[in-house]
Order: sequence, then structure tokens, then C-alpha cells
Amino acid sequence: MRLSFRMPALQRCLIALIVGLSSLSSAVLNASPFFLQFPFEYSLTSKVIKTMEYIEEKGVWLLDSSGAVSYYDGTKIRSLSLFVPSLPEVSDIAVLNGKLYLLIDNKLHHYDLITGKVTPSHYASGLNINDIESGGDTLFVAATSGGYRLDIEQQRVEKLSSDNLIQIYSSSQGVLGNNGNQIIDITHQRVLYEFSSNTQIFDAKRWGDSLFVAGTQGLSVIRQGHVIQRYLVNNIGYAIEKTVEGIWLGTNKGLFLAESSAENLVFVPMSTSQPDAFSFLGQQVTAIERGDKDDLWIASDSGLNFRSSILAGLYRLPSGHLNGDLAEAGISSFVDWQGQYFLGSRNKLVKLNRTLHPVLSKTFNFSIQSMEVLENTLWVATASGLHAYHAESLRPVDEELPQLLREIPIDRLLADEHSVWIASENRILRYWPESQTLVDFDSSWSQSGEARLLSLLDMESVGVWLGTSHGLVHYFDGSFRDVLSKDDVGAVKYLSESDKENLWLVASNGVYGYSMTEGGAANPILNHTENGKVLCAYVHDNEMTYITTKGVFRNIKGHTQKQSVLTTQLTSQSVRYFCEMTKQATYFAGDLGVFSLSTETLDQLFNLPLRPSFVSTVYIDDAPYRMGPLSDFVQLSVPAKSTAKIDISQMPFNLREGVSYQLLGSGSDIWHKTRDNQLVFSALGSGDYTLIVKESLTSGQESKRQLFSFSVDRVWYEQLGVIIIGMLVIALLGFVYFHQSNFRARKRVSIDEKISDGEILAAREVDPPLFVDTVVFTSAELASEVETDPYQPAYAPIEADESSTASDEAWKSNAQAEIDTHFGDPDYTTSSLATALYISERSLQRRFKALFGYTFKEALISTRLENATRMLANGSKVSDVSVACGFNEPSYFSKSFKARYGCTPTQFREKFEEKSE
Repeated sequence: MRLSFRMPALQRCLIALIVGLSSLSSAVLNASPFFLQFPFEYSLTSKVIKTMEYIEEKGVWLLDSSGAVSYYDGTKIRSLSLFVPSLPEVSDIAVLNGKLYLLIDNKLHHYDLITGKVTPSHYASGLNINDIESGGDTLFVAATSGGYRLDIEQQRVEKLSSDNLIQIYSSSQGVLGNNGNQIIDITHQRVLYEFSSNTQIFDAKRWGDSLFVAGTQGLSVIRQGHVIQRYLVNNIGYAIEKTVEGIWLGTNKGLFLAESSAENLVFVPMSTSQPDAFSFLGQQVTAIERGDKDDLWIASDSGLNFRSSILAGLYRLPSGHLNGDLAEAGISSFVDWQGQYFLGSRNKLVKLNRTLHPVLSKTFNFSIQSMEVLENTLWVATASGLHAYHAESLRPVDEELPQLLREIPIDRLLADEHSVWIASENRILRYWPESQTLVDFDSSWSQSGEARLLSLLDMESVGVWLGTSHGLVHYFDGSFRDVLSKDDVGAVKYLSESDKENLWLVASNGVYGYSMTEGGAANPILNHTENGKVLCAYVHDNEMTYITTKGVFRNIKGHTQKQSVLTTQLTSQSVRYFCEMTKQATYFAGDLGVFSLSTETLDQLFNLPLRPSFVSTVYIDDAPYRMGPLSDFVQLSVPAKSTAKIDISQMPFNLREGVSYQLLGSGSDIWHKTRDNQLVFSALGSGDYTLIVKESLTSGQESKRQLFSFSVDRVWYEQLGVIIIGMLVIALLGFVYFHQSNFRARKRVSIDEKISDGEILAAREVDPPLFVDTVVFTSAELASEVETDPYQPAYAPIEADESSTASDEAWKSNAQAEIDTHFGDPDYTTSSLATALYISERSLQRRFKALFGYTFKEALISTRLENATRMLANGSKVSDVSVACGFNEPSYFSKSFKARYGCTPTQFREKFEEKSE
């Protein structure tokens, strides 16, 4: 099944993308591998990345030539020195079990994510270390006294070699060492090859029976102690790596790739003189690091490059290689034929092979409007008529065309199994080349008389379905019938067959299903608002894959997946001119060139497991606090009453639009959604907290995952209060103990004295009467014993004079001023205001309600909301406003705001943005 639409007639207005000679070589026009890139900031452009260490699904550590360590988390590159002040110069780094080890002053150090400190490691503390390398669960060390294996978990050091090693290399086939000019197999204690003294070695790898060494002589391939081949001898080789695609070599002149299956390697440059958003970035490659599976991270002088092995099945011809100004370029037509492609751009026709390498080209004296291939003939439509060429050689076909087809201006060509459909504005014609039969339907084929042909699907036995600017039309047995109107579905741009009974329509109003047997109304499947405007689609077994202005999507049984590798930038910029999806492949073309990928490659991309989110950096009160791949196994302690900013990241490139999260421990189980990837928590109470996030699964559904845990310290007065209470309890217990001890002692002395005087015996003989003294107070005396509250209302009403009114107004003014000053403090209460006004809380509440007519809490919330409207109107973020106005919980802020103003803070802010525009 195939969508047969070609680009609209407006593409006639596009200026030429390709100008040049009548034939082009691959040296001028080349297909380009697909890379995702992260350019370095200006501060890094003068430095060279020496070493990269990948942390599984959680970032990349970088070491540059100045000895500075940085961390890439999928979003940004941050320097470790910001989080670890006074960090000395680092000479090497290695990652083992997710932990970062650093070589400082020839000694091994460890970066502790919990404390945020770099501390010396007691392992191999007596060694003078030159280089470190991780391999599996082991850390290998090159020292002046030899090579060592450090088993961190078992706390064991094993000496492997006594050679004075400069560098050490770990591979699946053993450990290699470099003592300056010799490559040594440390595992088997033998020299593999000795270079001349003027050769500098930068990297070495061993695959099979071959040793690959990169250095100042390019790449040397060594077998059984002999150099069997040298490659790129005029380049300096810095790094080598091997994947399923082949052998990668990073040099001072760029990145190269050679198929490893060949006996004689042919290295093809990946760099280009005309880079764009998806070409390799940089001219000098100094480090290559394996990622997950066969993914590669490549560091150049300009930035980080990411290459997925799956993308080997994606081919592209960059627009820069088409020798034109991208802002004015345009591709008017693109058709496939037997694994090859024809590309038309104004007066230029280029034939491409399967990998989009140009094979032939032809220049005309007319502009190409549209093209189709039928019966090994390439049909070219122009504003001056129809032309025919041999698809193999691009030579003109000598057959006679009807005079009408030579003269009529043609907008679009569409082909079925045996004929060519020709559209000239609202007029269509049908031509059978084999019999040279031409039928002119004029404009009467459509009831409106104004419809234009956009797409076509030949169903043979049931006729031909035509997608038009005014809906769907069915042609059968020589007659046309309007099936769906423009009001029903809009303009039908693409047509495909779901099964023998149903059609799929990509129209200007959305994507629809239509029953060819039952007829009736179209069934809406997708609209253009949910995931962007649908540009092309393919349906197979009720599984729909489609490209929109926001990405590449797949809908399976109601669940929608978004492909994360093929980014929004790719589809929005690269599907401007052409988009087609078939059972075998997907093609699209735009400002960034022509792209082609097989359905198998697209399926592999959709089946990739989504990378999990992780916490990469924490800032406390805007100051750097912790950096690195933090997880639930790392329990951080956050200072009390501080503002914590937590960055949530995702590898390899953070493509999410916000974070859905829940903070347990805050007393609320509400889910929140951010617009960016930074979470802000202000003035959290002391205690333990757990961060939960929602993540999308490969199936398109969501799952909840515990991401991060942290604790908030007690504030000083809470700690002091606990200490004071404890001291008081101890003092009280001591007082009771000593009081009881003294009482018992005095009682014993008194009894002894009475026994000696014979008083107890006398007391037994006479039982004295019990007297109760009663004290009676007068009302005046009682009143004098009670302290009167100066703001307590008297029993008798007192008329207010001018002096009391002035006093009340002054008190109101002072109270309101205090609230205006402290409304942003989330812990501001009646107790705080009472202390400031030198009055008891109870008296404050009474007088406040009497003078203001509402409670203190109502006044505080009102002041906070009034200030919130002012900040939102000035364009502040909702989360920042919530914190600045004293609301601990964003949900409570939104609820209070909506209750007061009838809309959410976000809606209020958007209204002001619309007015400003």
C-alpha cells in the first residue's frame, strides 16, 4: 500500500536548489551519515577533550586538555569545579560502577556524590600512577612501577606487569600497555610491537588477531608482530573504536569510518565542508566512547556527536550538497523507481542510488513541476507541457506525444498501473502510453467545477479514488462521483488502502477512515491539534505510522508513541517539500535535504526502550550543591528553609516537554506538571521526601517511578527547641528526685525528734479538731486581683472619640504594613504579627476582625494573591510566583487564585501575553 501524493503546485515558485553541470560526481554530491550533535559553548572551543567516560543511561564525564572535568547530562555541559571549589588539575578520569575516579598529582581520587567532595582513595595509595582505565568491574592502573588491577569491591590490588607504563588500554581480549614506544600484552607478558622513538601513541585496540594502533603515523594494523597496513598516514590518529557499522577512527582531520569486514579497509570521511544540524560536527576528533549497545559518543573540537547504530539505515542527501541557498531552495518532486530515486528542483533532475548518492543529473531549459515513472519511462511535467525520458539513462524518449500534452501547462502528474493522470489547474486528462490514448475530462469531472487533483489511489476492480482540493471523488466505468465534500474532510492530500474495504485519508481537517463498501460519512481518526499537522501517513494492520510537524508517531490500538531519535527539529524543517510513506520505506525532503529510511529501521527506532529520567544537578539557593547522576540510592541532605532547584535529565538528548512529578512527604499527593525540566522547591519543612515521576513507555503508556530521595534538615530553632525541652525534662526529673530525697530525710529527722519527746504517744491519746479558715473577697477586691487586657472590650459600651479613632487607624496601618512586608514568608502567622505589634495572639485576632472586618488569614491570602497578579502580568513564571508569594504548594496557589479571580494563574498570564502581542 502506498500514498501517491506529490507536492502542491505552489512549489513551482521555489527558486532553484541545484544548478551546475549536466553530470555530477560523488565527490561533488555525497550522501551524509546522520548524527545528533551538541555544540560546545564558546568557553570550551579553545580546549580539546582528552577523555570521555560514559555512565550507563546517565550522562558522560568529560576531561579537557586544561585538566578540567565536566558533565553532560543530556541537556547541558557543566563544570565540576562549580560544585567542587578549588578542584586541582585532573590528568585522567575513569568510571567504574557509575562512580567517577580521578587522577590528581599521580594519585587516585574519588568523587563522592553524597558529600560533593573529591577525596583521595586509599587504594594503591603508594603508586605513582600515570593512567587509569575501567574494564568491567575492575580499574586498571598504569604506574611507573608497572600495571595493576584494582578490585574496588574486594579491596584488592593485583600487580600485572613490572613495566614502566605511560598508558593502559582495556579490551575484551585482554589488557594492553604502552611504555612509550612499545605496545605490551600485559595479560600474557609479551611485547606485541615496538614503534620508532619518534612515534607517539594515543590509542590501541585489539580485535581478533589484529592490533590497531592510533598515533602520529595514522592507523597501524599489526598481526604477529608485523605492520600489515597503514591508513591515513598523513593524519594523527587519536581514538579508535569498533561497532557493527565498522571501524571508527578519530583524527586531527576529522572522523573516518571503514567497513571492518573488508580485508583492505577503506576509510570514508564523516566530516563535511558544509555542516548542518544533522551532519558530523567538528574538524578534529580526540575521543570516542562506546555508549549503550553500539551507540557512539564522539568528541570533536566543536562539540559532542551522538551516533546510533540503528541510524545506519537512515540515508540523507544534505541540501548544502545540492549547491544552493537553503533559504531560497526547493525540491519540486521526488519519486522512487526500483530502489533508485529521481529528484527534481526547478530546472535540475538528479538520479540517486539506494543510499542517496547521486548517479546522473540533467539540466533543462524549463522548470520541473512534477514527475512520475511508468513502464520504465520517467514522465516530467512542466509549465510548457509533458516530457518523457528513459528512466535508466535519462535520454529523451522518441515516441510521439499528443500535441495537446506538449502544449498544456501541467501542475501535477499521478500514475496508476497503466496510465498517467495529468492535472492542469481544475482540468484533468488521462493518458495511456502503450496505446497512446488520451482522454480529456476537462473540468466537468467535479461537481463544483473548481476542484484540483491532489492524490490518487487505483483499486483496479473497484475503480480509482481521487483526492481533491474539494474532498474525495470516485471514478468507475467512465463516470465520476463526489463521495465526500470539502465540508466533510477538507482537501484530501493522501490516499491509502487499509484493507480491501476501507480507505485512509490524510486531509486538511485531519486523518479519516472511509468504508468503500458501506459508504456514508468518514470516520475521524486523528486531528491536526493533538500531535501537530499530519504531513503523511502509512497504515498496516490497524497500525498507523505518521509524520507531523512535531515528530514521528505511531498509533497502536489507541496508544500513541513518539519516536525520540527523529526529533521535532528534523521533521519540522525537513518535511517542507515532500513526504511519502510506503510499506517498504519512508521518504521526506525539505530545507535540510532528502531523507530515506527503511520500514525496518523505523520499526527498530520505535522499539528502542526509552531512556529513564535521572537527577543530574541540585542547586541550593541558586548556588551549585551537587552534580552527577543522582539516584534513589544516593540520599542527599538539604539545608533547612532553603530553595532547592533539581534538574531532571534524560539521555542521549533531553527531548521531553516538561516533567510530571509528585513529591511525597510534603503532605500532598497531587501530581504536578512543569513546562521545563527543572523542579523548584522552597521552604520545605524538615523531614524525608521522595520524588516520583511519570515516564512514557515504548507502548505509549505511562509508568510511575521513584526517582530520588532527600531529607531536609531541622532549622536551628527546632534543634535548639529539642535540646531545651530535653534539658528541662532532665532538670525537672532531677528537681523531683532531689526534692523527694530531701523530704524523706527531713521526715525521718522529725519522727526521730518526736519519738524522743514522746509527742507521738500523746497524739494517739488526743485527736485535735480540724479547723477550716474561709477568706471572703469583695467584688472590688476581686477586680483588683485580675490583670485587665487593654484591648478587652468593657462590659459597658464606650463611645469612640476622635483620639481612639486615630489610634485605630494607626494600628490598622501598622498591621497592613507588616503584612505587605512579610507576605512572601510561607511561615508568617498571627504569632509573627502579634510579636511585631507587641500584643497577644488572641487580642490581635479580636482587634483585627473588629477593625478590618475580616480575619488575619483572609488579609494575608488577599495580599499574596494581589502581588501574584502583578508578577504574572509582568511575565514571571507561575512556579516562581507561587514561591515568591509564600505558597508552599503550587496546587494550593492555583486553587486560591482561581477561587479569587475565576481563572488559573497560567490562564491569567497567557491573557496578558496576548494583550501585549
